[in-house]
Amino acid sequence: MKILIGTKNQHKLAEMTRIMVAFFQDKNIELEIVSLNYFPKVKEPLENGTTFLENAQIKAKYYYDIFQIPTLADDSGLEVESLNNEPGIYSARYASNTKGNSTDEANREKLLYRMKDITSRNANFVCAMTLYDGKVFISAIGITSGKILNQEIGENGFGYDSLFYSDELNKPLGIASNDEKDAISHRGKALRSLLNKI
Repeated sequence: MKILIGTKNQHKLAEMTRIMVAFFQDKNIELEIVSLNYFPKVKEPLENGTTFLENAQIKAKYYYDIFQIPTLADDSGLEVESLNNEPGIYSARYASNTKGNSTDEANREKLLYRMKDITSRNANFVCAMTLYDGKVFISAIGITSGKILNQEIGENGFGYDSLFYSDELNKPLGIASNDEKDAISHRGKALRSLLNKI
């Protein structure tokens, strides 16, 4: 089985690769994972969907159409209940005034500022994962619940991890190991659910 992971985010690539290798190693299925790093650089697609799933499908179809390899893509983000589910699909560009992504640090700073006087801090990481083979989309959703911390804790993970306290792990994701995070993460849940479908 040959699958292209349609992301230029090296953190996501590493996480998805770990999860896929662990999933397939006991199933006697030969898996070849291909990343965008193998190919000449191409422009990223315009993510103009209104949901995580729409954006994941846009990316999967875009890269499949270019490379003609079954393509796995995700769109994911953080939803904070007291902020009407901000930053949501804009998680990667939350602090940006343009359509381009902003830095993880800037996004975390904005979130902390928006949350500074808020006591209800429930939040969810949400991931929509899609595989497109040129004919059909196979999709799955993963959610992990927790709370927004008052300050960053730990240096593990990426994105908003250091501000997120995991209810399942009973610890901040910023101090969780890769194995711990992979077991409960929104991306891990969505990816394992999708792989079980195929």
